Amino acid sequence: ECMNTRPGANDIVFDLGASPGGWTSVMRNICYCDNIISIDRSSLDAALDRDDKITFVKGDAFTFDPSSILSQQQQQKQPQKQGRPSNKDGVVWMISDVIAHPERCTELLEAWCSNQWAQNMIVTMKFQSDPMMDELDKAIQLVHNLGYKHCRAKHFFSNKNEVTLMIIQNEDALLSSSTASTQPADRLVPGEIIGSSLYPSAIFPSIPNHK
Repeated sequence: ECMNTRPGANDIVFDLGASPGGWTSVMRNICYCDNIISIDRSSLDAALDRDDKITFVKGDAFTFDPSSILSQQQQQKQPQKQGRPSNKDGVVWMISDVIAHPERCTELLEAWCSNQWAQNMIVTMKFQSDPMMDELDKAIQLVHNLGYKHCRAKHFFSNKNEVTLMIIQNEDALLSSSTASTQPADRLVPGEIIGSSLYPSAIFPSIPNHK
């Protein structure tokens, strides 16, 4: 609802910091995704690990490079074509719920956005106390500058000191919805809630206008 879109069966989903598998389970059992790559130093829940639609990669979420996986899947789908890896039949999603300082999450966003490894992203920034607006603004400004024009920040009621960034590169991915605004983040006015009003939200300061 908040993004006006969600992963589908034909999409590739990278779940960073996946263990024990909360987001992976949602992607598989609610969104019915058939191509999930879960990355973590710790193992997934045994039931998820047995699912042939889920590939577990043991490693560090911050140093993980999806290029080889994207290239391999691209070759399987389009062996006759060359170019930057992409998913012909769907889009690539990156989901991160890694426990890390907000600065590290911004670095993660920079790597994924600058390389355009994913078209859509859901990244949770975890703060030790109240959300740091400077770091939040920095992250949103970064993704805008790197070509991702739709970015919403959402403070879900049960997430305490966590803020979820929902990022979409291509406006064609946005679905019409009566419950969520499709207004780009760079046009929000001061004091406006960033994201859908469907859930309790925090009100953030205005986001710099991106020309």
